[in-house]
Amino acid sequence: MAEVVRCSRCRRRLRRDTGWNVTMSGGRPAGYLCPRCQTPDEHAEAEINEATTDYGVDRHGRLIGFPKAVNP
Repeated sequence: MAEVVRCSRCRRRLRRDTGWNVTMSGGRPAGYLCPRCQTPDEHAEAEINEATTDYGVDRHGRLIGFPKAVNP
């Protein structure tokens, strides 16, 4: 059975992942934030990261980010 994902602040259950953010610690998921609980700064940071960063997994299973390649 799949784990139920809940917001780390209000405990709301994830039903649609639109607007949700994952909080990371050491390259591993540490929690989730629903759109209602995110501060404007957290939302902006997530949008900037999505636009400028690609993600991969290292040999230890941790998420790593690197700059997106620019196509001229």
